[in-house]
Amino acid sequence: MQAVEMRNTAPQKSLREEAMILAEKHKQVDPATTTIILYSTDDDDMIKLLEVSRDVPSSGSVFAVTYARGKGMNYICSVILLSPYDFKKVKDGKLSLPPDWGTLENGTVLLGHVKF
Repeated sequence: MQAVEMRNTAPQKSLREEAMILAEKHKQVDPATTTIILYSTDDDDMIKLLEVSRDVPSSGSVFAVTYARGKGMNYICSVILLSPYDFKKVKDGKLSLPPDWGTLENGTVLLGHVKF
């Protein structure tokens, strides 16, 4: 008898679809999250999320933390977590996103209302 390999035949989610799933999960875990901005396109191989939470203390710096692919996810994820105060500093040009993220205006708002 020959073994049959079972493969997942479900279509792969787009990067944006997975980013929305992550954004929803992150908001559930941290209800104080007010803003989530995506800094990736479907052509990228990494989900980049900037998240603003009222529960995060101000650090005066911007850095990304990168995570391996989660179960059922097709992309690795990099997250910048900011306090509202530090996010305002980014908006005012006093703090910058990492160079490979581009500028604040390059993002797509997934949660919240942001004027750039």
